Amino acid sequence: MNPDARVFVAKVLVAFLPSAFIGLLLHHWITRVLFGPVPVAMALAGGGALLIAIDRPGRDAGGTEELEEVTWSQALAVGLVQVAALWPGMSRSGATVIGGLLAGLSRRVALEFSFFLAIPTLGAASVFALWEARKVLVASDAPIFALGFVVSFAVSLVVIAVLLRYVRDHDLRPFGWYRIALAAIVILALAL
Repeated sequence: MNPDARVFVAKVLVAFLPSAFIGLLLHHWITRVLFGPVPVAMALAGGGALLIAIDRPGRDAGGTEELEEVTWSQALAVGLVQVAALWPGMSRSGATVIGGLLAGLSRRVALEFSFFLAIPTLGAASVFALWEARKVLVASDAPIFALGFVVSFAVSLVVIAVLLRYVRDHDLRPFGWYRIALAAIVILALAL
């Protein structure tokens, strides 16, 4: 691995550490308090409002334009904002893109960094979830998990390619409005 790649991997790991630490520390509290329809709807609406407020047309002017140029402080800022994604409904990718934009990354670089940060974050979350469920899992579950992994990986690659193409010319505000509408549907369903 060349030195630049090693430095980039280290920056991704720095961004990963805050949510790993807080997630392990507060896991049971998060599960007990935040896993409910009202907190999830609040997170959906709040994350949507932040996307609308922060990502406007023309926002990219002057931001960090290359993934290799992400600084240590920008990586840490993205990681600190990723902690908000421990709140169910907040969206890990939405939080990290918002963090990247606030840290001065261009929309494209914020999105790319978010996807690289997903590798250790989602990998660790999956291993933790498997460990927590170890008493109810059996060896015959392995093929199902393997198939799910392969399919989700392939779909993720397609979605990433389409999304990166989309953000070259568009802002992310439609996703913010989608999140607010989804929150309204959740609250309406609860009321009925």
